[in-house]
Amino acid sequence: WEKPEHDGGSRIIQYIVEMQPKASDKWSACAHVKTLETVVTNLVQGEAYLFRVIAVNEKGKSDPRTLAVPVYAKDLVIEPDVRPAFNSYSIQAGQDLKVEIPIAGRPKPTISWTKDGQPLKQTTRVNVTDSANLTT
Repeated sequence: WEKPEHDGGSRIIQYIVEMQPKASDKWSACAHVKTLETVVTNLVQGEAYLFRVIAVNEKGKSDPRTLAVPVYAKDLVIEPDVRPAFNSYSIQAGQDLKVEIPIAGRPKPTISWTKDGQPLKQTTRVNVTDSANLTT
């Protein structure tokens, strides 16, 4: 949102952001901020919400200013990011090789290890483990 053209003769102290699920008629405060932006969390994915902003100064509160259109909550999508420490690995014959690769993404990426286009099978010699942000 943008700063109001008129502040009523007193500096704006804060903004109150209120939200209303589109299927409801009840407004509730979701943020008290001093800047012209905020992040609202804990929304239900796929639901529509209306938002409005109230400016507050020493004289009191302004009339609410409602966003013109509803906002639909969507989950944040971050492309998978795979960053191996090295491009190639060399070991002596008969030695074990442990490769740890950090991964990131949202939703959590599905991980698969392949060789020549075929999935690696778990054996006594091949062991793959995945954690929240690492595949080994």
